[in-house]
Amino acid sequence: HADQVSDWIEEWLQCEWRNLQVQLVPQTAQWATITVSGPSARRIVAGLELGVDLAPLAFPHMHIRCVAWAGTQLRVRRASYTGETSYEIDIAADRAEDLWLRLLRLGAPLGLRPLGMEALDRLRIEKGFLEVGVAAPAQRHVSRQVLRTVDDPWCHRRREPHAPLLVALRVLER
Repeated sequence: HADQVSDWIEEWLQCEWRNLQVQLVPQTAQWATITVSGPSARRIVAGLELGVDLAPLAFPHMHIRCVAWAGTQLRVRRASYTGETSYEIDIAADRAEDLWLRLLRLGAPLGLRPLGMEALDRLRIEKGFLEVGVAAPAQRHVSRQVLRTVDDPWCHRRREPHAPLLVALRVLER
């Protein structure tokens, strides 16, 4: 996914933003992201002793904190794509295993288990967060019901001419 985003930005720099004096330097491979999600996420992340108040009012959803841990810098995001309390933790790739093992030890008494991307996608879809441009197997069924094309030429400018476009999602029943 990172390569696609980098290519997309590079295309825009060459085709649309030619007057910008910008150079892209990919950083994705230098970072790892570990997400801790679920009802015990706050307790597990608190065990890292980051010196950050993790209470919902002090660290609201979709906010970020930069902190030090075990001699390295972390970026901690309070983001959730599963419907549960979640923390996304960015760490230098060469230190990710240390963090991973520490989180597994902290979470073991609370039932923490590693979760793969397909399971994460399914939780995200159950929450109702469709990822536009991604056709995960579980999302395809839902997408057929909510995607339709739009005739506005601006919407089609940077897409395939007949590609579906998510324009709205409205829950009619619960």
